[in-house]
Amino acid sequence: MAEVQTATGPVDSGELGITLSHEHLFIHSTGLQHQYPWLYDREAAVEHVALELKDAAGAGVGTVIDVTTPDLGRDVEMIAEASRRSGVRVIVPTGIWLEIPRLFQRRFDGRSGADADETAEIFAREIERGAAGTSVRAGVIKVANNRPPGIGEAEETILRGAARAARRTNVPISTHTSPYDIGREQVRIFADEGLPPHLAAIGHSFTDDIDYLRSVLEAGHYLSIDHFGRDREEEPAVLDTVAALCAEGHAPRLMLGHDWGGEMDWRPHEAHRPPSTWRYVPERGRAELERRGVSRDDIDSMLIRGPAAFLSGDAP
Repeated sequence: MAEVQTATGPVDSGELGITLSHEHLFIHSTGLQHQYPWLYDREAAVEHVALELKDAAGAGVGTVIDVTTPDLGRDVEMIAEASRRSGVRVIVPTGIWLEIPRLFQRRFDGRSGADADETAEIFAREIERGAAGTSVRAGVIKVANNRPPGIGEAEETILRGAARAARRTNVPISTHTSPYDIGREQVRIFADEGLPPHLAAIGHSFTDDIDYLRSVLEAGHYLSIDHFGRDREEEPAVLDTVAALCAEGHAPRLMLGHDWGGEMDWRPHEAHRPPSTWRYVPERGRAELERRGVSRDDIDSMLIRGPAAFLSGDAP
């Protein structure tokens, strides 16, 4: 088994257990908790998220892939402490979401923003040496695209930088897409960079557009289907589609999650009211898939073996 980096240190990929593919422990307005610290109660936030994670652990969750980048207010120390208190392993991300910092768009010397190699170096440093000046090494690279505005020069540079960092480190990429089909452009750019396709999961693939999903899978990528438990009206159709893809043999490259934020600074320090949203996939999601004829082996592939292979940088 390969070694995977978590917030509390490296672990064997075989120890990850049920793994949620796309979540957020803490989302903060970028930089504000350091500029206006009196507005934030870090202890209350960490304790709340730790309780949410403990609740998820009661449903069998062993690991959460956190995809909260610096422009979403990533706080590596808070993530690590919530992981320690709960006993749930957390994968820490590097990368950039949609709020691209000016550093990546324009530089003080008059040049255009950081190029793909400079961007790759930033991401790789957090993977190889530690994120945010800590010793915690990132275990996944997060990138994001919306339409509008689509993939412009800065967005494409970040995608290319992520692909180069993934190739250098063998640490995989997890993407945000909105709408889901902008993933086609991500797939195109990753292919142009020569990225081994198993090193990218195209995220937010919460759709019953099975032809699109097949096209991503046929290109060799993972799919992160990660808006479960959020009362979306399309959920039954998505579950039907997941079952159909499993019947076609695609379970090894399907991963499931919620895209749920445990603590957000516009919704701070809520009392823990079980069950946590993070229980949905291993409980109700599993039951709904079994009701649709998905085998327990395929469910274990989506929840345990597939994410372990993904995080290990292994081809399924």
